[in-house]
Amino acid sequence: MRLGELINAALCVMVAGASLPTRAADASPPTISHAPPASCLLSVAGVAPMPCLIEATIVDDSGVFDPTLLVRLRGVQAYDRVPMKPIADRPNVYGATVPAALLAAGGVEYLIEAFDVQGNGPARAGEERAPLLLIPTAPAPAPSPVDSSTGLVLGVAVGVGVAVLIGVGVGVAVYALRPPALDQVSVIVSAPSPIAAVSP
Repeated sequence: MRLGELINAALCVMVAGASLPTRAADASPPTISHAPPASCLLSVAGVAPMPCLIEATIVDDSGVFDPTLLVRLRGVQAYDRVPMKPIADRPNVYGATVPAALLAAGGVEYLIEAFDVQGNGPARAGEERAPLLLIPTAPAPAPSPVDSSTGLVLGVAVGVGVAVLIGVGVGVAVYALRPPALDQVSVIVSAPSPIAAVSP
């Protein structure tokens, strides 16, 4: 191949390479979407405290790296780091659980952070100085069964009360409907004996 042909070939390769679109380098951290759970139950039906699942949707063009749940008891200084794992059949959704023992101890503060594979980040949901708050909720108490003897006593008391009211009502009705009695007045006249008046 002649020198001129080599130069033409090289120029063609350079022009072809310049015309191909180039992908811009990813310089942005991941995007985190998270809605705090409304509540996490302390226990269910007397069972030990249940762990609470925290979920977040984390997206990045170059790929998500090291999504982490940072969690601590409210008022404590240091955070514990809990790795967030992808949730099956839910693209871009990651989850981690707040330990049950931590929930049982009281209010929990947390935040979520992630980097991308290019090292951009961390992106966060919540901040170290203003973390998200998770308040554990006690389950509603189950209604207590009514003692049969208590029900019997209440039934008898109500029955006696009704009988007394009926008796009083009948007595009032009989008194109100009786015929009026004739008023009798006794008059006693006392005067001096006529014989005594005539005697000297």
